[in-house]
Amino acid sequence: MCSSKLVLIGSEDNDMTTTLVCRWLDFMGHKFIRLNDEDSLLVKSVTISNKITDFILRSKNQEFKLSDIYSFWFRRGGLKIDFRHSVFYEDLRANKETK
Repeated sequence: MCSSKLVLIGSEDNDMTTTLVCRWLDFMGHKFIRLNDEDSLLVKSVTISNKITDFILRSKNQEFKLSDIYSFWFRRGGLKIDFRHSVFYEDLRANKETK
């Protein structure tokens, strides 16, 4: 799992401008995750403690915390967020803190 701050990028698979920005971020040493509109973002878990909420997310072979994201750039496409198949789905519906 990533432990340093990330830029999250939402785009389309063949968008050349996004590819150029990703190359620039890589050149500058910034960590980023690119999610294309056909990628699914799975919510693996939710942590609620001391009034702080965090999510562990998975896309492709990458896992990261929502709190690790310091910037989001939405260029094109859309994000598919999947709660239904998450490990915590049943607990989330039954948890008194989340109702």
